[in-house]
Amino acid sequence: MGKWLLGLLALLALALGVGAYVFLQRVEIVDYPKPIRVETEAEIPDSESVIVTSIGIPLDVIRRGLEKDVPRTLWSIDERRDNCVPRQNIRVLGRQIARTPKVKCRITGDARRGAIQLRGAGNRLVARFPVTATVRARDIGGVIKQETATATAMMEVATRFTVTGNWRPKADVDLNYRWVREPGIDILGQRVTFTKPANRELRKILRGVEASLQRQVAREPIRPKVAKLWSSGFTRVSLSRENPPVWLTIEPKSTGIGEFRVTGRELRADVLLSAQTRVFVGEEPAPPVASPLGRNRAISGGTGFVATVPVLADYAELEPVLLRALTKFAEKGLEREDLGRIELEFESVEVYATTGGRIAVGVVLTAQPVGNLTGRWKKTKGEVWLTGMPVTKSDSQIVRIDDLKIFGDMDQTTGDILIRIIDTDDIRSEIEAALVENFQKDYDRILAKVRDGLANVPAGEASLSFTLSSVTHGEIAATGSGLYMPVEAKGAVDIDIRLD
Repeated sequence: MGKWLLGLLALLALALGVGAYVFLQRVEIVDYPKPIRVETEAEIPDSESVIVTSIGIPLDVIRRGLEKDVPRTLWSIDERRDNCVPRQNIRVLGRQIARTPKVKCRITGDARRGAIQLRGAGNRLVARFPVTATVRARDIGGVIKQETATATAMMEVATRFTVTGNWRPKADVDLNYRWVREPGIDILGQRVTFTKPANRELRKILRGVEASLQRQVAREPIRPKVAKLWSSGFTRVSLSRENPPVWLTIEPKSTGIGEFRVTGRELRADVLLSAQTRVFVGEEPAPPVASPLGRNRAISGGTGFVATVPVLADYAELEPVLLRALTKFAEKGLEREDLGRIELEFESVEVYATTGGRIAVGVVLTAQPVGNLTGRWKKTKGEVWLTGMPVTKSDSQIVRIDDLKIFGDMDQTTGDILIRIIDTDDIRSEIEAALVENFQKDYDRILAKVRDGLANVPAGEASLSFTLSSVTHGEIAATGSGLYMPVEAKGAVDIDIRLD
C-alpha cells in the first residue's frame, strides 16, 4: 500500500513537471530534420559585346596617288577644219543672193589640270581640281594668222566608299563638272565653240579620276588589318585572382566595316567586332580558340560591352562573420520575460544552400538558464537551424530574409528553449545584419576588381580598354557556391591596335 502510494505520487509529480514545462514554453517539442544541402552552381549567362576600333587612310596619301595617276595634260587637239566658220546666207531685200565662202583653219590646243584638292562631305570624299583649256585657230582662211581663246572648268568627283562582303572597297561615285567659261573663239564675227568635244574629253577624265580613287583605297590592306584585329580579340582576362577567382573570356563571332567617312585629314571607317563575353568563377578557363576571319557583316553599334559578372558571398566567408556577431551578442546575455535570464555560448555556425532557393543557417549553442523561473532546468546544448529566402530590392545591395523558418535537432526535451532563443528578434537581427554587411562588402570589392581588371587588358598585339557606364543587378539567389547576385556591367570597349 505504501509503495503503491509513493509510486502514484512520483507519477503525479512527473506529470505536473511536464505540464509546467509545456505551459512555460508554450511550444510543441519536435525533433526537426537538418535542411537538405543543395550543390547547384550559379548559372552565369553569356553576353554579346561589340568592340570598336577604326582604320584610316591619310588624305595626303590618296592625294599623292591621284596626282601621280592623273596626268597634268588631260587632252590635246591638233586638227584641220575645212569649215572653221559656218557658211552664212547673204540676203538682199529679203532674197538670198549668195553664201559666204568656207573658211579653213587649223585648230590646236590642250587642257591642263591644276592641283587636286581633297575634302570631306560627311560620308563622301570629294576630289576637286580646275581645268584650263587653251585653243588656237591658225591660218584662218589664209587671212588671219591666229586667234586664241581660253576656257576654264571645275571638276568634282564625290565618292562614297564601302567594303564588300569579301573585304574589298567599293565606290559609289558622283561625277560633276561645270564650265566657268566655255571653250570658243570669235572668228570673223562668228562664235566658234568646242564645248561638245570638250565635254566628251572631260567625262573621260572624270572616269579616270574615279578609277584612280578606287585604286588608292584598294591599296589599303583592309582584310589583313581586320584579320589582325580579329585574332587579337580572342582573349582571357583575370577580373579577380582570389575570393573568388573570376575570369572573363572574349570570343569574336563576327566583324564588319561600315561606310568610310572623312574625319580631319583621314578617310576612316569603324571596325566593329561582335564577341561573346563569358564569365567564369573558380579555376582558370582555357583560352578561347581563334577561328578564321569570315565575311564582312553588317554590325550595328549595338550595346557596346556587356557582361554578367557574378557577385558571390562565399558561405565559408559568411560563417565566421556571423559567429563573431553572435558571440558579441552573447557577451550581453539574453533576458526574456517568459524565460528569464539566459547565458549563451555560440560555438559554431554553418551556412549552405537548401531547397526552394533558400539558405540554411545552423547554429551550435549552449544555453544556461539563470534564476528562479527556469534556473532549475539544466544547461542545454544543441544545434538549431534556420532557413530563409534571400531577397533584394531592385538595384539595391541590401539583403533581407523572407519567410523565416526554424529547424531544430535536439537531444533532449529542454532543447526547445534553444529554438525560443534563436527565434528572438535580437538574434535574428544579428544574423540578418551580418549577412547584409558581408554581402555589401563583397559587392563593392568585386566591382572594384572588375573596374581595375578591365582598365587595360593586353590582347595579343592589341590592348583593350573597357569603360563601365552602368552597373545593375538581378535578384539574389542561393547557390551551392554562395549567395549569388548577377551584376550586368555595361559600357564601351575600345581596342588599341596599330592597324594603320
